[in-house]
Amino acid sequence: MTALPLHGAACNGSACLTELCAMTETKDALCRKCGQEKVFTPCLGCGMPVCETCVRFELIGSGCGCVWPAYYCYTCAFDPAINPNASFREPEDSTSVA
Repeated sequence: MTALPLHGAACNGSACLTELCAMTETKDALCRKCGQEKVFTPCLGCGMPVCETCVRFELIGSGCGCVWPAYYCYTCAFDPAINPNASFREPEDSTSVA
């Protein structure tokens, strides 16, 4: 039996899952949508770093009554293959100012 490397992350037998993710640290990252230096979180769908302005917030629920926050980039927020709530989102008007 071969020992798996332990780096504080779950391993799938060939590589640690955090090494497979697009982003796990936001310290020196830039928002991939607007270029802002202050990144809020990585997108849950694609791992792209996004700032507080560009991030799209969702609440994801399960059948047991658990609800957890999910943060997506603009593209993943409207993709039903990634975001289970995408079909319920209203299209955003990109010309309006929030």
